[in-house]
Amino acid sequence: MEYWIPAVLMAVIYSAIGRLVAHYPETLSGYNTMSSERKKYVDIEAAGRYAARFLTAAGYISLAGALAAIPGIPENWSHRIFGASVVIPIILLLFAAGWTSWKYDRKFLKQFKK
Repeated sequence: MEYWIPAVLMAVIYSAIGRLVAHYPETLSGYNTMSSERKKYVDIEAAGRYAARFLTAAGYISLAGALAAIPGIPENWSHRIFGASVVIPIILLLFAAGWTSWKYDRKFLKQFKK
């Protein structure tokens, strides 16, 4: 029942990356490789805040997985909670990556409005 250690570690990593993205949004994947004309279409400050919220939420969900190791919780339930706390942040971050591109890149939206 020592699986709370990786859950706490993942919560710290997600939260730290969320803080990094909130303060330095240009660290988002793909932004540095964009051409300067493409960067004009991206609201990087808003995208950074949005991605930071999702990363912080993923950290809290991982922390809930660590709390599942509290004595007194039946072992089958604690395994289910821990499993959900591993899978849900991954799904959440995949959703955030797609939605951030969709919401804050004006040129990306124009290709679908034709």
